[in-house]
Amino acid sequence: MRIAYIMSQFPELHETFILREIVELRRRGMDLRLFSLRACRDAIVHAEARALMAETTYAAFFWSRRVLAAQIRSLRRGPGRYVQTLAFLLARCWRSPKVLAKSLIVFPKTVYFGQVMQAAGVTHIHAHWASIPTTAALIISRLTEIPFSFSAHAYDIFLDRTLLKEKLRAARFAVTCSGFARHYLREHFDGLADRKVSVNYHGLELGRYTPPPVRPRGTSLVLSVGRLTEQKGYEYLIGACRRLRQEGREFRCWIVGAGPLRAALEAQVRRAGLQEVVSFLGPKTHDEVLALYRAATLFVLPCVVCRNGDRDGIPNVLIEAMAMELPVVSTPVSGIPELVVPRETGLLVPERDVTALAMAMGGLLDLPGLRRELGRRARERVQALFDGSRNVGDLDRMLRAAAAPVQPRDEVGATP
Repeated sequence: MRIAYIMSQFPELHETFILREIVELRRRGMDLRLFSLRACRDAIVHAEARALMAETTYAAFFWSRRVLAAQIRSLRRGPGRYVQTLAFLLARCWRSPKVLAKSLIVFPKTVYFGQVMQAAGVTHIHAHWASIPTTAALIISRLTEIPFSFSAHAYDIFLDRTLLKEKLRAARFAVTCSGFARHYLREHFDGLADRKVSVNYHGLELGRYTPPPVRPRGTSLVLSVGRLTEQKGYEYLIGACRRLRQEGREFRCWIVGAGPLRAALEAQVRRAGLQEVVSFLGPKTHDEVLALYRAATLFVLPCVVCRNGDRDGIPNVLIEAMAMELPVVSTPVSGIPELVVPRETGLLVPERDVTALAMAMGGLLDLPGLRRELGRRARERVQALFDGSRNVGDLDRMLRAAAAPVQPRDEVGATP
């Protein structure tokens, strides 16, 4: 049994949940082979991920000799299947030019990947994200008859569902990281999602998340971690900080992460006169983020549904902060209420509501007893639902069952 994991980019700084999953599956004895559709472009790479990069197969440029040679071999061995698969993509994706362009770009790379997988004796493929990585898995499966499964997360099901029905039909199974996402898929794909999709929460290696016995004294620290994008709601966090400063409160707000909105958010901070309060720390390693969790007073992530419909699933940083017994403030977007139970394991406020957000933050800054109680219950919630060993164990069993040998089919009988 040999499993291929296929991803858009490996490693990727903000996808620590995939890294944790890979490490735990290997600890359980699974033979994993890693495939990345593009080279790592991150300036910061986690130590565990760096150790895996040397054994990861990265896609060459689609005009490279390796990729061109793979097309020739595929056409010689099974011209009908090659042409049928390409025609399948054209027929299913032409209504979405962006998806079609990406699929055609990735097609020759996946032909190459498929041949590498066959040579390595891969018996099953698992793709992370239902978008292009699963398109790649679907192509490889049609060309090689290696079965596949996939993990769906957030934007990959909320923004564009082109090919998703075909992926669900062809996959052995699919998992998603929240009950909300599974319900969303059931609404759009009815019985197909009922048969194929399970909830598999992202988990943590809880032994690495050790809360400090006592929180640091002195100026309160509001912490937030995430990509600087619309769905994280940072403009509302800055607005809430402005209100709290107008009330005369002394605190600091540190925002960790990189993203396209950094310049706009920094400009908002300057306009609000909050340069001495709100700081952008840029991307950090996981160990550095753990140290910040220990130093923080509370954690805030005011997620929103974007104007184009994009949104988070259950942000992993919320799980991490709660495992560190930090009181959290967030919004009832997507699967967040599955993690944050209002006034039991944290506080939830309406999205885009600066007043409610400031009130929740101010209440926690004023009430250390409430912070401690929410933090304690938050860790208990994570232990109950987001234990990495148990959750990856569930995925391990699904992968092993799906990797059972299948009978070969003739060329014409490729998966529809």
